[in-house]
Amino acid sequence: MSAQTEHTHRTFDDSRAQVGEWRVLPYDSQIEAVHMALLHTGKVLYYSGFRVAEAVPTETRLWYPKTGEIKTVPTPGDLFCAGHSFLPDGRLLSTGGSLEYRNLPKFPPFLVRLTRPIQPFLVAVFEPIWPMKLEPTGTTFLYLFDPLTEQWSFAGDMPEGRWYPTNTSLPNGQILLLSGLNEGGGFGTRGQIKTNLRVEIFDAEHGLSQVATIPDFGDEESFPSDYPRMHVLPVPQEEKELYPAGKAFCSGNGPDTKMLNLQTWEWTDVGRLNWHVREDGCAVLLPLRPPDYRARVLVFGGSTQEGGIGEVTETAEIIDLSSKTPPHWEWAESLRDKRVNSSSVLLPDGKLLALSGNSSHRFDQPVLNVELFDPDIGKWEMMAPMTVPRGYHSTALLLPDGRVLSSGTTPFGSWELRMEVYWPYYLFRGARPEIEQVPKNISYGQPFEVNYQCPEGEISSVVLMRPGAMTHAFDMEQRHVELVVQELGPRHLTAIAPRGEYVAPPGYYMLFLLTDNGVPSEAEFVQLPVRGRAEGR
Repeated sequence: MSAQTEHTHRTFDDSRAQVGEWRVLPYDSQIEAVHMALLHTGKVLYYSGFRVAEAVPTETRLWYPKTGEIKTVPTPGDLFCAGHSFLPDGRLLSTGGSLEYRNLPKFPPFLVRLTRPIQPFLVAVFEPIWPMKLEPTGTTFLYLFDPLTEQWSFAGDMPEGRWYPTNTSLPNGQILLLSGLNEGGGFGTRGQIKTNLRVEIFDAEHGLSQVATIPDFGDEESFPSDYPRMHVLPVPQEEKELYPAGKAFCSGNGPDTKMLNLQTWEWTDVGRLNWHVREDGCAVLLPLRPPDYRARVLVFGGSTQEGGIGEVTETAEIIDLSSKTPPHWEWAESLRDKRVNSSSVLLPDGKLLALSGNSSHRFDQPVLNVELFDPDIGKWEMMAPMTVPRGYHSTALLLPDGRVLSSGTTPFGSWELRMEVYWPYYLFRGARPEIEQVPKNISYGQPFEVNYQCPEGEISSVVLMRPGAMTHAFDMEQRHVELVVQELGPRHLTAIAPRGEYVAPPGYYMLFLLTDNGVPSEAEFVQLPVRGRAEGR
């Protein structure tokens, strides 16, 4: 069975069964959610953003969707503009962050707060006369957030800072750290600010180590970009000798895209984006399905220049990295709206939600329209529009109950604290299946049993979805893996866990059951431990 199984065609009187519905929550997020991650406890961790001009420190909150409880968590430093991803035990590693913003006008913080309502006007008037060229630098600190203790802890000091880095969870359970601007000689100095070219690995037991340095490729644009869009890919049998430790693909921001060998740490050219550069655009590894786990990456939106000041696009491109011929980027169907600083969220049924963003510049013309991409047919369709404008510094995540949370954004003059939740179309298409019992830990390539109830229809597919960890238009963690169903009964099924770590890196996943009408259950969290290591926490 497959998520590609043709769903039962039913007629629904409720229009929400076609486009879904957005609802603003009756409480706010307290802080702007610039960084956001779903924990395996079912809670959402988020922390705030650019507040240095107002002398307000970065803050952390923990939201529990089931109860609406929001908890304040002490924050160890300025985590704004860090990278983040999960260790196999469920802890979140936050890498780098903001050290200093050189050339930031030194107005008294109280004056900045007082003039917040008219800041858009002030920027419009004075920016053309006295352009403000901020020069950010990155911190060297690593922190871990523990979902069980609900606390941050110091995890080490990198030899060089990172501002706008990317974390990537690897098949061996380690985390790859790439890119970001360094500390530029340190706080209060005027040393040269450079891109951190160290290729570093963080291991839960052994800490940080450097494994390579990114060479100078002589590209027209520097490689890697800030927040490089990295994706761990499945390795087919015929490539096991070439990629014994796996491979990771960098899909942007472009124009050059490259493959990283996780054994030799060598990069090879894959191709150039047709749209050249997609600054602050979205990049998503599309759902992986057995038996071949075909790897395709979709990119869309973005701007031709950093900060969204160039041309913003509605175009999309797709690359098939499982092709027997040399892979290359092909145009996909364009979206209806131009988007930069937007969000992308994979849904349990294998479709992709594109939401939020601006159609012009970093803060201008917010896009309220929401679009849905079907990878099977390569088409976009319109969903219910949002009501709260979201742009730069906005975030979005799939929740365990199948809804989508949209939060954050920091336009000039305000911090957006309203939380808006999307009830997708599938939540209006009949009764949901319910998982009654599933193992907390599953093993690669091994069968496991699920007891369930399905009051309407039949189970057509079983999927694992990795909890998201998003910031700055890129989710460093989201992943959709369909499972083989070995045996299916009316209240019991046997599924096969992913065949290996290349398909699903170790860690926690949400397990969803879907009916033949595409209606998902609420998720249960299961863990794929690193082979040979103790399970769970």
